[in-house]
Amino acid sequence: MTEQLTYEKAVEYAEAVVAERGAGFAYSDGGSDYCFYISTTDPRFELIEFDGEEDEIPAEGAAVTGCLVGEILKRADLLTDSVATARKSINQLCVNGEVPADPEARYFLAYLQSEQDFGASWSQALASAKENVQKYNL
Repeated sequence: MTEQLTYEKAVEYAEAVVAERGAGFAYSDGGSDYCFYISTTDPRFELIEFDGEEDEIPAEGAAVTGCLVGEILKRADLLTDSVATARKSINQLCVNGEVPADPEARYFLAYLQSEQDFGASWSQALASAKENVQKYNL
């Protein structure tokens, strides 16, 4: 059985990733309407046709980075192939049992994802997510 991601571990991994990537780093989805948990250049990433077209997934080498949540899941050894290419929010993945996380971690990851997807730098997203978990006393 896969170990559940705790809030404490999620924060630890997030802080390490932000420190490595740089406080000002901001996620780019490459113009897609979907979240990508890993880079399109990752060898596990498959080009997926959507509605019979290939324009939903950026071309190999496009400027699409792994997201902060994806980096956390990778460090927690929860980034399975199905999660890596999922077109679901982290909240959906947790609710469906694809990503086992405690309630605090789930809220934290969902807030991180939302913040970064709206253009916040990873350090801003991290600070906001931590503040909101504490604010709501989860």
